[in-house]
Amino acid sequence: MKYKEVILNKKCKNWVEAIKEAAAPLLNQNMISKKYIDTMIDYNKKYNAYFVISESIALIHARPEDGVINNCVTLMTLKDPVNFGNKENDPVKVVICLASVDTNSHLEFLKKIMLIIENRKFYEEIITSSDEKYILNKFL
Repeated sequence: MKYKEVILNKKCKNWVEAIKEAAAPLLNQNMISKKYIDTMIDYNKKYNAYFVISESIALIHARPEDGVINNCVTLMTLKDPVNFGNKENDPVKVVICLASVDTNSHLEFLKKIMLIIENRKFYEEIITSSDEKYILNKFL
């Protein structure tokens, strides 16, 4: 990944704000365009909780042509969980914003994410940590 960011215990009112906050560092670093954020919001509206991939974890993303400039990722934990509209896996406590310039990069990162999802110990470590650098080095 060209750019990685960790944000811990962010307060967000709803899923739209969670998407915007998780993507903000990537936009600020010119890794994605505003169109990418708008597309992610549209995807969640259109596909109804499309991003909630496991219990309390949302993986927000869009297609490379929707505004990806460089490979980048943000992992954000929420102070208070928010609902994305997925009855089985809401509320969401961890939001991962992924932007990949191509399919290969996207798939490589998804492999890493699956390790977190499959091992609840890693998940617990992420949501209880107060050390952004530790999370960045261990998980991203």
